[in-house]
This record gives sequence, C-alpha cells and structure tokens, in this order.
Amino acid sequence: MAPARKRWLTDGLDLGERPILGERPGLGERPGLGEETGPGGNAGDSLPIDYPPQIPAPCRSAADSVIYCGPPPVADGRSQADDPDRVRPFPIPLQISPRGREHESREKSAWFGSIIVHAAIVLLIAFLIAPADFSGYTTQTLVMTLSEEPPEIPIPMMLVDEVASEDSSLLAEVQPEPDVVEPVEVSLDVAPPVIKLAGMKTTPGKSSGNVSGGARGSFFGIEAVGQDFVYIVDRSGSMNGVRYRRAIDELTRSIRELREDQRFFVLLFSSSSTPMFNGVRSMDMMQATAENKERLEDWLATIGTGGGTNPNSSLRTALRMNPSAVFMLSDGEFTDTHPGDRGSLLKAGGDAFSIARASGTAIPIHAIAFEDPRSCKNMKDLADMTGGEYRFVNSSGKTQRELLADARAMMAEPKSKSRMRRQGQLSHQFGSIQVSAKAKQTYADLLVDEFEDAYSKIGEPAATAPVPPLRDLRDLLEALVRSDPRRIAIAPLQDKVAGELSRRLHELANTGEVETTCDAIIRWGGSRATTSVLDRVADHLATLNHDEPSKAFTRLRLIKRLHPQSKAVEVCQALCNRIRDQIVQQSDQLLQRGDLVAAIRMLRTTSSGEYDPTVRSLTYQTLRDLTMNQLAAARDASLRHDRELKDSINKQLELGFEDDPRLDQWRKERVSRELNARRMLLQVSNDHRYAGIKQKRMQLQSIIDRYPEAIAARQAKAQLKQLPQWGSAVEQEESELIRMMDDTRRR
Repeated sequence: MAPARKRWLTDGLDLGERPILGERPGLGERPGLGEETGPGGNAGDSLPIDYPPQIPAPCRSAADSVIYCGPPPVADGRSQADDPDRVRPFPIPLQISPRGREHESREKSAWFGSIIVHAAIVLLIAFLIAPADFSGYTTQTLVMTLSEEPPEIPIPMMLVDEVASEDSSLLAEVQPEPDVVEPVEVSLDVAPPVIKLAGMKTTPGKSSGNVSGGARGSFFGIEAVGQDFVYIVDRSGSMNGVRYRRAIDELTRSIRELREDQRFFVLLFSSSSTPMFNGVRSMDMMQATAENKERLEDWLATIGTGGGTNPNSSLRTALRMNPSAVFMLSDGEFTDTHPGDRGSLLKAGGDAFSIARASGTAIPIHAIAFEDPRSCKNMKDLADMTGGEYRFVNSSGKTQRELLADARAMMAEPKSKSRMRRQGQLSHQFGSIQVSAKAKQTYADLLVDEFEDAYSKIGEPAATAPVPPLRDLRDLLEALVRSDPRRIAIAPLQDKVAGELSRRLHELANTGEVETTCDAIIRWGGSRATTSVLDRVADHLATLNHDEPSKAFTRLRLIKRLHPQSKAVEVCQALCNRIRDQIVQQSDQLLQRGDLVAAIRMLRTTSSGEYDPTVRSLTYQTLRDLTMNQLAAARDASLRHDRELKDSINKQLELGFEDDPRLDQWRKERVSRELNARRMLLQVSNDHRYAGIKQKRMQLQSIIDRYPEAIAARQAKAQLKQLPQWGSAVEQEESELIRMMDDTRRR
C-alpha cells in the first residue's frame, strides 16, 4: 500500500495504548509518541501502519459521523519485516457517535424554508403578469330605453359625379368595388319596441358598468361609463375634406362634455400613429379641465389628413393605458404592416386584431365605421372581439323608409340631368350592405314600372309601343346594378334587362354607339353584377377597334383589373393578339419586298405615336428583333467575305433609324451577347470530361435559348447532337479504367 494511502487511512485515528477491557481511554490518556509496547500490549509495541481498523457493523451508516480521538502516532521507522515474531494486536475501537435528533430537525427546517421561499416567488410572478383589475364582476345596471320607432339601419351615402360625356375614352381608371359582407334582412314594417342597452360590454351579448349614474362619455351615439377614455381617430387620405371635419367636430364635442375629474387621451393614425400634442407634453392621461380641452382643440386644428390606414401602434398605445373604454373611428380597410405576426401589448408586430385579442375583454373597444361600408367588417370584428359596441355612421343619416320616400318623389319629377344625378345617388345608397333585400326589390320595382309605363314590357316589345332609346335602357340597367351589386335581391331582373340590352346592340349598325355602351358598362365598377352584364355583351367587344390598337389594349388592361373573371377578358385578349400579329405581319411583308427602310420607319412611327404602354412595348420588341436579325445577317455576310451584302444591310439600317440612338445601342448589345455566349460555351468545354451528361445538355440548351442569333449557339447545337456519341465513349473509357484498377488490386 502506498505511503500516502496509509497516511490517509490512519489520519485522525487514535493508535495509542490499548485500554483495559471495559475501560474507555480518555482524551488525555494517550501514551507518548516515543513509547513502545510489547507483545502483550505493553509499551514498546506499536500498531502496524498498514493495518487499518474496521468500523463496527452497527455503526456503518452514511447518516452517522465518526469522531476521531486524535492524530495518529509517528511511526518509529521499524518495518514489519524487521520483527517477524511480533504479535499484531487488535486495533483500538473507534469512538462512534450517531447523529442526533437536533441535526434532523435542522434539515427539516431547511426543507420547509425552501418551500416557503419558492411559493413566495411563484405568487410574486403571478401578481406581476396577471391583469391589474382583481375586483371581479361588479354589480351591473342596464339602462333600457323603449322606443316605438322601427329599427333603423343607417345607410351610407356615396356621392356620384356628373354624368360622363358621350365618349368612349377609357383613360380614366376606375377602382373596383371591394367585396362586402352579406346584407341583413330587415323588415320595413313597424317593429315592436326596441330595447337599447347603454354601457360597456365585457362579452358579446353582455353589458357591464353602472350607466345609471357616475362618470360617462359618448362618441357618435355610443355611450360608455368610466373615468378614463382614449379616442382613436382615422386621419388617412380617405378622410380628407368634410368627412374629417365631421369626425373632429364630434371628437371635440365628446371631450368638451367630460367632467373635470375624468381623463382623456387622443390618438390619430394614418400610416403611423400621431399621439396627442405629438407626444411632446406627455404620454399619460390628461385631466379634462377647460384649459386642456382648449389646448386640444388648438392642436387638432393643426393636424391634416394623408397616408394609409394602419391603427396598430395607436391601438397598442391605447390599450397599454388601461382606460375605461376606447372609442375608435375609421373609414376604410386596415393596411397592416405585419399581418402574419402575433402581436401583444408588450411588443411590436401583429395586426390590429391580434393586439385587441391580447387585451381580452377587460377594455372594450367601441368601434365606429365611418361613412364607408368597406370599414364595417373590421370595426365590427374589433367590437365583438373586445366586448365593445359597433355602429355605422353614414353621411346622410337617412333610413330605408326615408330613402324609399325620396325614390317615389324622384319618380314624380320630369327627366333631366339633375334627376339622373339624383337617381345615381339613390342607387348607390340602396346598394349598401345595410339596406335589406326587400328595400332593394321595392326600389327596383319602382324603376322598372316607370320604364314599362313609358315604353313596353321589357322582353316583350309591342308593335304599337315606342322603341326605348338605348341610353334609357342602359341607365335603367345601371341603376339596377348599382342598387344590388352582389346580385342578392334582384338578380333575375338584372338578367332580364341585360338580355334586352344585348339584343338591341346586335341590331345596331353603328359600332360607335356599341363601343360607347360597352365602355360605360366597364366603368360601372368591379362588382359581381357588372361582371354578369359584361359577359352578356362580351361578343360585341370583338368587333371594336381593329384599327385602333391603343383603345383595344387599354380596354383589355381595364377589364383585366376590374373584371378578371369575365368572359370579356378572353375576347379582348384574342382581339389584341390579332392586332399584334397584324403589326408583325406588316413589317414582314415589307421585308419580303426588300424594303427594310420602310419596315423600320413603320415600326418607329407606330411606337412613337401610341400612348398605350402595351402597344409601345409591342412595337419596341418587334423593332428590336428585326434589327438584331439584320445585324446578325450582316455579321454572317462578313464571315463569308460578302462585303457588298454587309454594306447594303448597314446602309439600310442607317437610313431607317436616321439619328435614332437605338441602333448604336442594339449594336453594342449584339456584341455583348455574342461574347457572353462564347464564354458560356468555353465554360462547358473546360468542365471536367467526366461531368454528368445531363448537366452538359442543360448548359448547351441554355446557350441556344438565351442567344439564338449568336455563333456560339450554332456550335452548341452541333455539340448537342454529338453528345450521345461522346457520352458512350466516356462510359467505355470509364469501364476500361475500372477494369485496370481491379487488375492492379488483384496483383
């Protein structure tokens, strides 16, 4: 045994004099370090160092501790081999003391203390992340107002411009109408009393807050209870003009009616958020004192409109303030910056709905869709998601009954331009998603009855009845389309009038009137009803503007944008393809006669005289292809040493282009393309000969496709034909190489 191991085994053991049986040595009764014991245990005999004592079996436990009586004695230097007859005495028993109950008590106390500390940490974390409102549900009181009036659905009013002049210009771009939700059927008869609930909602269908008394606020007829209110108002470009002034007037009225012990904050948004006073003074709630109200009105007078509709930052800031309620107003669809992310109140990202969803129903968002039906869906979803109230505010404020009364009054007026403008406005209002199908049907019946009283029944012409002018029939169809753009209530009536209009167009010999009618239908907008009418008159579009490429291509582009699902797209595309083929055919005919100069001048004139970008692009590409082919022919003549043909081609190009810089540009481009093709072919040749056949075939085909006029393309075609033979030769060489390697391995 190593000396270090021996010293460790005896460290702390008392190897002194063996006590008498039944006696226990004391701490001070050790023999001297220099004394020795004899064979019988007398002094002079020392214990062997390599004989460690054993711990008694009853005391062998990890829970017990060994108490050593003192340090081991110093050995006298004599080894066991010097005295073979020496008797080895039994080692002295160790003094063992079991662990007491006091130690166990301390260990249990430590466990209990650890549990208490961890429980306190968990409670602290839960307190920090839990909502601030621990008051639970409070007593709620609802204010119920009984009304004998029928339920009124606010109708958005959309102004109509002056009647378009009788031209066929399609340069004015028309925006497509967005898809809207299905209308709700509402009876026009007198309804039973309506119960109107005021207050803040916590979940859809429930209301919270004490509306019978206490502090409250209102915004566009929505009343909420609380001390703190945040107003979020849209100031995007679509709010410009009277619409924005109306919203700001209602905002100042609402804040002016707040009590001085209440607080408020205003956030305006467009593409970004604009906090009250531009965030210079403070981003905290402000007391509704007379001085603060006046300062707010002065600041609002300096803010204009512009930008998109992104309420994300404003909504997140408002919810962080933990107000009693949020009033939010917008007139359009949201343009979110991160629609795919999950947003929260503590980090950026996410759309408005994920931000509102993160707040739950603790803070209701009372949403106002302002004058534009496209904002209805977003605002209603926000209100339902947070337990707030939703309301659509129109520009006129008229109900369905009032609209029908206006329609009947309009029918009594004589036909004039002012009446046609009024009819267009009413048709737009009846086309709102807030108007019931029954009201749409009633309005359509009024229009059709008036038309049939003046002429004959639609689809059943009478011999004695006057033939209705095409303009009157088109105006009737337009009113029906605009009053039901989604074809929900009066689709059969729309189809009946559209069929009669198509029949009248077939009878016309004047293509100008057909063109005017078709272009007017295209400008009605991208609704489902307009697309249906356009499908019925699509065949007439194939007969228009064969000699006017600009109008044909402009019409095709407009139909693709407004009515992409219409059959008219296919018809107009076929017409434009024929016009393109005619342009190419005319240039080819001039080339066949050997008049290269005339072909170039014809394409240049067509390209510079057309305002439509599609026609310009078409003629530009045709002129470029012709020029590149002629430059390639001059190059081939030079390779054959045919100087006369080369000089003739270059001279005709110079005469055709005159001072046009595009000729020099395309010459440089041809040289550049030739060099690029040669580099690619050289790279294919320099590749390892054992590269894949498939890869080489792809590289050669790429040269042929990208540079068909280059000399390198011809060489690539030749290599492509030889590729199978070259591949078989490479395979034979590889097989021979493998055979030689096997022979070498066997040797």
